[in-house]
Amino acid sequence: AARKERVAEARREYEEGGMRGEFEEEAPVAERLDVPTFAFEAHDEQVRALALSKFSAPPKQLLEPPPPPHEQRQYLLSGSNDQTARLWILKRVLPPLATDKGGSISAEPVATLTGHSDYVNSVTFSDDGRFCATGSNDQTMKMWDIQDMVQLREYNKFQGHVAPVTAIAFSPDNRFLVSGSGVRNAAELGIEAAAVENSLRVWGTDTMEQQGDSFGGPDSGHQEAVTGVEMAMDASGGWQLVSEDVSGKLTVWDMQRRIELASVLADGQFQPADSTSDSVESLARKKKGQLGYTSEKVAGSAGSNFVVEAVEDMVMVFRRGNDKVAACFYAPDVVNCVAFNGTRIAAGCESGHVLLLSAPTLFEAGAEQQPDT
Repeated sequence: AARKERVAEARREYEEGGMRGEFEEEAPVAERLDVPTFAFEAHDEQVRALALSKFSAPPKQLLEPPPPPHEQRQYLLSGSNDQTARLWILKRVLPPLATDKGGSISAEPVATLTGHSDYVNSVTFSDDGRFCATGSNDQTMKMWDIQDMVQLREYNKFQGHVAPVTAIAFSPDNRFLVSGSGVRNAAELGIEAAAVENSLRVWGTDTMEQQGDSFGGPDSGHQEAVTGVEMAMDASGGWQLVSEDVSGKLTVWDMQRRIELASVLADGQFQPADSTSDSVESLARKKKGQLGYTSEKVAGSAGSNFVVEAVEDMVMVFRRGNDKVAACFYAPDVVNCVAFNGTRIAAGCESGHVLLLSAPTLFEAGAEQQPDT
């Protein structure tokens, strides 16, 4: 409620002061920043999912000639109601002089990924930028090899879910693809959420086979649709699976044994399992504060003290643990989803447009400050 009131107040401030797309005077960064933005039509229908690559890994045909030093490239992947996903190269041209502000950012189309028979509502990149994956309401996933853009192809097709695929993620070594399912708006459709397969599945990317049984469903974890998954390392150096659902419940799993290690509810209440270790508890609490999985309109980034949230046609940037608006931007239309990788923001709209924002100075400065508790 407090955040919604602050959003309404921010809207009035920005509209009355003509401050669209600029930072507040009292933002964490003292000076105003000239933030490059770019809006473009990505799809003919609604954009339902977005992902930003973590770093640049140019495809083969882009290596010669190499981009000039003042250009930085990254990827954007968008999923839509038009049953396609589209891959874009982001280009930010920096000012010639380091003392100059601004520059520009743009998105150039690379390929359209086809083959799904229903909405594409989950997309992701592998950590190394070599692969991307798409999940759909048609209950399937596709994995794509994007290293060779000349012959972009479907790498594998996964089947097994009996509900829409709502979340997907690669393991850090690309050996596995983790998926979650469910119906995000089950309540609006009059569907009992617990009656839907709100499960997690692990797939081998080489074998195309499911690894073990599905888990995390109504009887063993998630009562509502899974909205986010991630492989994360705990303090002891072990890899665990983290998932979150529509209710805001975040769960840490032992991926090998398919058992719940701990969970954190939407209100922050920690629920340990019998064998929960200190490292697992630390991971659960940390990820609950980092990830914006509960809604596709909220996005966080590991290592960043900022959270991005969309409210109607506004994209708001907040400090973690603080309802104060650090920045506000207007999108071309009502925003369905947002993505944030620590330095760039992407917002997907009902109209099929995407708004891109590049503000590394803000986020780098904010990262030096400790998040509010």
